[in-house]
Amino acid sequence: MAKRSKAVVALVLALAAGIAYKHALKSNTDPMPILLPESHGRAPLSATSPLTREPIAVAVNLDSSATAKRPEQTGTSSAPAPTPGPKKKGPQAPSPMSEASRQRVATASKQLAEQDPALGDLVDLAAHEQPDPSWSPRIETALGASLYQHTAQAAGGLELGGIRCTATVCQLSAIGGQATDDPNADWQRIVGEVMSEPWFAQQFDDVSTSVTHDGTGVVYLTHLVRKPAE
Repeated sequence: MAKRSKAVVALVLALAAGIAYKHALKSNTDPMPILLPESHGRAPLSATSPLTREPIAVAVNLDSSATAKRPEQTGTSSAPAPTPGPKKKGPQAPSPMSEASRQRVATASKQLAEQDPALGDLVDLAAHEQPDPSWSPRIETALGASLYQHTAQAAGGLELGGIRCTATVCQLSAIGGQATDDPNADWQRIVGEVMSEPWFAQQFDDVSTSVTHDGTGVVYLTHLVRKPAE
């Protein structure tokens, strides 16, 4: 009787153990949270248990300081570079006389000759008298060099005509702006500087400059009278 009671108890315990084992296996099929190690600057990661045989879903929350987009700067740390103004032109040499300006000189010469007979004689000599081969080319070169020296950096507002020297007279011409005292186009000052050259007084004994306003600008006509041979 006692043996039979022990067998029944053993059977009941075995059944209870089997039921408990099955219950344990069933409960293991549910997801089991697993905590992964923390990374520097990161929150803990989470995943499901590999016992479920399902892909592990990981939620990652990075540090906002590492992933946040920097806001655009609304100001600058330094003042913006100043916008460069128009470049100032430096001293300029005069321009060669254009064909239109040559016509203006010819018109002014004709008008001056009609108004002043003495000036008309000089204009006529400059236009028709033959050069002196031993004197004219040399003086034309000297006048050209002197004009270049005194206008190369201070007469950008002038147009210069050619230099013509006959046997007794040299004619110079220039076109300027509206004002005769424009520092950038002061022909009379330039002629005065040429006259100050040491060689000038040895070659010429009279100088005349005519100024004509023709509505477009100023026309200058200068005649240098050769000094008579001694």
